[in-house]
Amino acid sequence: MSTAASRSLRLGLRKFAPDTRFGLRNVTSTSFVHVPTNSVLENSSMISSHELRLQKSNQQPKVTYRSFSTSDLSDKISSIVSENKVVVFSKTYCPFCSATKQLFKGMGVDAEVIELDEMANGGAMQAALTKLSGQRTVPNVFINGEHLGGNDDTQAAKRSGKLEAMLK
Repeated sequence: MSTAASRSLRLGLRKFAPDTRFGLRNVTSTSFVHVPTNSVLENSSMISSHELRLQKSNQQPKVTYRSFSTSDLSDKISSIVSENKVVVFSKTYCPFCSATKQLFKGMGVDAEVIELDEMANGGAMQAALTKLSGQRTVPNVFINGEHLGGNDDTQAAKRSGKLEAMLK
């Protein structure tokens, strides 16, 4: 037997399960399949990536996706913005968001903070925010129903005195 015939490929197959935060999360188990390289090489013209898969339907989790229309989310955002004096759409890991939240906290302002990265539909909500405000980035700040902007805009408004005037 030649050396090439005795070799095999080790293919890792990961199992996925539903997660409310990002749609999918990695489950800790990984299955490995050994495939002789000579058979893979001989038949490589016939193999495509979607043909190499395990079919264990009894072990596959049921994944349910809920779609949100942009208009539904736009209505929800409009409702949040109109019901709160100060709204900050944020992400927990964003340093600019942290600076904006600290600014409002330091001023004693009770801001409604919406952490998009902790929401199942956070990406869709951020897309709807882009359509409403024209701003894709976070933080995305609204005061008295009016779009102020991001961290730079909020910090500049604080320095100029505009922020205090908006909060009255």
